[in-house]
Amino acid sequence: MRSLVPLHRHLWFSSRKLAEKYIVHAKHLLSSQDPADIHSALSLLDAALKLFPQWDKALELKARALLCLRRFKDVACMLHDFIPSFKQQASAAENPVEKLKLLSDHPSDTALDVFRLKSRGFSQCFPVFKFKKKLYSGSVSRRNDREQWKWLVLGQACCHLGMMEDAVVLLSNGKRVASSVFRQRSNRLHDDGFGGDANLHAEYEVVSHLLCNVKQLLRRRMVAIAAFEAGRYTESAKHCSKLLDGRRGTPQGFVADCYLLRAKAHQADGKIIDAIADCNRTLTLNPLCVEGFSIRATLFEMIGCLSECAFDLQQVKSLYSTLLQSQESREQCWVSSQSTKDTDLQGCFNFISSKLAAVKGRLVVDGGSCTLDYHTLLGVSRGCSRTDVERAYLLLSLRHRPDKAANFVDRCEFVDERDMDYVKDEARSLGFKLFQLIQKAYTGIMAVIVGEEMQKKEMNSRRKSDFSEGNLFPCRLDGKLLNDLVACETVSDTDSELQSVYEVALSGVPFE
Repeated sequence: MRSLVPLHRHLWFSSRKLAEKYIVHAKHLLSSQDPADIHSALSLLDAALKLFPQWDKALELKARALLCLRRFKDVACMLHDFIPSFKQQASAAENPVEKLKLLSDHPSDTALDVFRLKSRGFSQCFPVFKFKKKLYSGSVSRRNDREQWKWLVLGQACCHLGMMEDAVVLLSNGKRVASSVFRQRSNRLHDDGFGGDANLHAEYEVVSHLLCNVKQLLRRRMVAIAAFEAGRYTESAKHCSKLLDGRRGTPQGFVADCYLLRAKAHQADGKIIDAIADCNRTLTLNPLCVEGFSIRATLFEMIGCLSECAFDLQQVKSLYSTLLQSQESREQCWVSSQSTKDTDLQGCFNFISSKLAAVKGRLVVDGGSCTLDYHTLLGVSRGCSRTDVERAYLLLSLRHRPDKAANFVDRCEFVDERDMDYVKDEARSLGFKLFQLIQKAYTGIMAVIVGEEMQKKEMNSRRKSDFSEGNLFPCRLDGKLLNDLVACETVSDTDSELQSVYEVALSGVPFE
């Protein structure tokens, strides 16, 4: 058995030397910033991590290589244990019964009293608290130095993924630790040696600029959320529009969240078409958004489009089913379940299943046909005039033109693995369907209005023809037909009552 110890030691040192060679070669390849060289460096780093899976230097280089290749989801999956929201989710999922068991395993009160009596004399002679505090601060500072790169790299990845709250926490911690490290290093340098670590200073500047932009975006979104919670839905939609139209290069996930917030504001304000359009944009940017499908299904149900409502509910059901199946393997589903991390997945799945069954039952009763509520769709009241309908149709048709339905994709920082042309085609198809819905509502309402106008014209023309031909009026005066009165060629000027009756008869207004 002892003879195997030198062999294991030799194998360990040889593996260590081989892994260090991989690291040196990977560093050289990463310095070129060429995508082909970065992919080669990733293969070398994977080989080094197979030998030493927990090697911090190899993990850092791999995370930075993935960040250079804009593979932000891979960075987040690699370092998901350090994401603040994921930590809160994991801590909230702990079983409280196990916590009680852990508490019961603690020493009893008498044992604690004996321990305090034994340690009191030593603590009075020697400042144990100060010594432990100094040791703890030193260990914490060393741990922060080791985790500095994780905060900085993961914070940048979360920012590009649209996880702004997590990005603020991570970048703030990384910036604080980086500034302290830079200050400690500068204290040990001479006056002519402050330009030694240019990479650290450059990364510090990038992180500071990124953190400032993230905080500004979060502040503006919080204003929109506050207006929505206060019931000022129009103001909330305006704040979201300013946030979405204000700058280019905003992360894709953050833009999707802003469109979803504006869809909620439009829904609460009764603007169905605008809310559906924002839901379409949200689902184009984030096809796994459960809330986007749910809101759009509710909107389709409000206007009576039950087939589209059933389709969206089926998508929600499949997403909840996927989340339930992958609930145990948290690495596979944490990105898609960020908006549903605090919900009861099984309860939501059962509710959506029952609602989907009810909608399908209504479709069967209606024979598969949908009776659309055209007035709710255009946002006009029943009995409105032709001018109101034409004005509403003109505004909606100009706002939701199909040829401009995909322009919002170019304004955001697209980090999805899908093809950009495919995403734009999907946005155009959804915009074309929405425009067809607007035209259908306008055609339906105008058909009713034109029919009513034709009926009025026919009634007026019939009255005039009946009066000109001398037909009977549907009214009498003192038992005498008005036709007899109309047939009279002369009317006595002295009889004022008959004169007034004759004038009313000429005007075509019926008598009671």
